[in-house]
Amino acid sequence: MSQENVEVVRQSAEAFLRDDWDTVFESFSPEVEWEEMPGLGPDASVYHGIGEVRAAIQSWIGMWRDYEIEVHDIVDAGGEVVVLARESGHGRTSGVSAERELGEVFTVRDGKVVRVRLYGS
Repeated sequence: MSQENVEVVRQSAEAFLRDDWDTVFESFSPEVEWEEMPGLGPDASVYHGIGEVRAAIQSWIGMWRDYEIEVHDIVDAGGEVVVLARESGHGRTSGVSAERELGEVFTVRDGKVVRVRLYGS
């Protein structure tokens, strides 16, 4: 079952990298919970359901003139799946360059992502 969960997350991450939002959200449960840990930024929050998650992701990406995320590893963590990544870009308004490491913990049940927790470096 764990390898199946890794594959669900891998396919979702690959879709994210190519901006294929329909495929990303097909892998999510309609009741998905997306939690940004306090260390992630000043506006860290919890989002419920695909609509809120989609809006939060689009808002975040919209803050950047150029936004890139590079996935380093996807790991089976015994019941959860951990994604290690680096995001970078330049602020849309400020032009300031920013880069950080991310840890994302996915919980998958019955082939759907039901929870994502995001951690900053």
